[in-house]
Amino acid sequence: MDNNTFTEDELYSKTNRLVQAIVLCFVCLSGIIGNCLVLLAIILKRKLQNTTNVFVANLAICDLVTCLNLPVTIFALTCENDQPLNECVCAMSAVITIVCAGSSVYTLACIALVRFMYVTNFKYKSSLTMKYSAMISLIAWIISTCFTVSPLLIPDLGTFGYNGKYHSCTWISPRYLYNIILGSAFYPITFLCIIFSYSSILRIVCKHTKNAVRPANAGQASRNVTKRNLAVTKNLFCVFCIFVFCGLPYSLAIIIPGTERIISYTAVLFMFNCFLNPLNYALKHPEFKKAIPEVIKCKRVISSSR
Repeated sequence: MDNNTFTEDELYSKTNRLVQAIVLCFVCLSGIIGNCLVLLAIILKRKLQNTTNVFVANLAICDLVTCLNLPVTIFALTCENDQPLNECVCAMSAVITIVCAGSSVYTLACIALVRFMYVTNFKYKSSLTMKYSAMISLIAWIISTCFTVSPLLIPDLGTFGYNGKYHSCTWISPRYLYNIILGSAFYPITFLCIIFSYSSILRIVCKHTKNAVRPANAGQASRNVTKRNLAVTKNLFCVFCIFVFCGLPYSLAIIIPGTERIISYTAVLFMFNCFLNPLNYALKHPEFKKAIPEVIKCKRVISSSR
């Protein structure tokens, strides 16, 4: 069979799958390196050890686990066998990918709410310690896992394994019910929280701008809009925008009938999110852009808390 041909049961030619595999290799390597640097920066620099960055660390863990899981997908894409991988390995790989995606969405919502609490001087923000933030992150993983494994608990909903049409490890469902369950569990509430939080912050920033020439009339929330607070919030909002840009096409493709021939490409785009986040921190975040180069250069980055 020619490299540019494919059987009726396949949706992508060998050449197309090879290109996807090469791109995913790049995402895998750069994502592992980038997210490890983010985690090391948080571990080594005390100034980065705060409630917001507990969720940033959790997001980096989600991306890192996804990247470590990518070799299974790459291997499946490049193999010609009908069943190139052990069924249990393939099913586990599919579960890990979905769980990490769900946990990422919940973590993005937590980041948005924390930034809202800090900028608006929410009265209960002092009770949100790093310990509680870590517990919330763990709950996000548990909820994501529960929704992900629902096909194993509900008859006829589908299963996880190797899908010969896409040459990948994913869920196999004859209906769109599982897609609807995931979409309902991962997106509406979290996106509403994110939109509410950042729109509220935008309103306060606009009010702060108006009161800039009249500091005596500025409220407490307006006074909390410091240059650093605003820079951190803008950077973390960019993280959300990156997730939407990379993930929205795939989210739409899996629920809209007749999009089978583009699903694999949108899935590859979704994976780009895993290495773009560390790049965003390194280039734009006011603290990470100083700490990450120091980690790369093996400088002493442990500093006193201020």
